Amino acid sequence: MDDRVRRLRSRLEALSRGKAPTGVRYPVELRTEVVGLAREAHGAGMGAGALAKQLGLTPGTITRWGRRIPGLRLRKITMASALPAVGSPPSRPVVVTRQGWRIEGSDATTLLRVLQLGA
Repeated sequence: MDDRVRRLRSRLEALSRGKAPTGVRYPVELRTEVVGLAREAHGAGMGAGALAKQLGLTPGTITRWGRRIPGLRLRKITMASALPAVGSPPSRPVVVTRQGWRIEGSDATTLLRVLQLGA
């Protein structure tokens, strides 16, 4: 990850060189890459502030970029466990989305991946 951080910081600095902080317009591809790295870092236990400092950005900038990139939004889900009746086969989780989609018959890992993709 350190190599990716160095490369991203170099690209960010090249775009901002000689410009006021509010005058820099970063390409969507670069913002998407930064947000993806931030999500990976968060999953590894690194705070947004620490990564932002390494990249030379503010944590608020990364947060705003994450909100504007379609398809990368996090969705709140609730997993409930229910005990199966005695003698019945083990059940698999069922997800019902706000849009009314019902997904069943998959393991929890597959369901989470489907939700990440925007189901």
